[in-house]
Amino acid sequence: MIEDGRFTQKLLARALRAISVGKVIAAINAETALFNLERDPNVADVALLDFSLPGMNGLAFLEKVRRHRIQQIRRFPVIVVTGHNDMNLYLKMSSLGISGFLLKPASKGALSKALENALSGYLVGRKGPASPDSGGTASVMIKPQAPAAHEENNSKPETSSDPETGASANTQRNPAPSKARKIDYLT
Repeated sequence: MIEDGRFTQKLLARALRAISVGKVIAAINAETALFNLERDPNVADVALLDFSLPGMNGLAFLEKVRRHRIQQIRRFPVIVVTGHNDMNLYLKMSSLGISGFLLKPASKGALSKALENALSGYLVGRKGPASPDSGGTASVMIKPQAPAAHEENNSKPETSSDPETGASANTQRNPAPSKARKIDYLT
């Protein structure tokens, strides 16, 4: 999860755990998330990306990921979870290849569907399973309830942490998930 709001991190982490997601890793800014992804492209299976972030915003992060020199990183599934109900933002991000576009607050059902689609290789606005640099695609725009006012947090440390406990994030993947739906997400 790439989200700078601590309250939103906790809500998303709780929702992800409720749908049996295994480990949730939180980065409070895009630079930290990109560093972790470059250090280990297998750090997670999918990213939940906020648009409004300190420093590099979500769109700049997505552009860097999609133009990355490492193919595995270019193909990394990204689901945008934002409070910005903006068609131009949606169109720009979907043109870069996203697996979902959710408005905050995202419901468990919307998160679950977006994660299933992302892990199946679907991209928003296209017609079949694909990776961002291949030809096919699929349509997956999910719009839950209207966006609510989200927390503004002015004190944003430059580290990754567990959204529930505040402890430093462990970027090691679980070698063999115990549940069929247990997945690691870079958030």
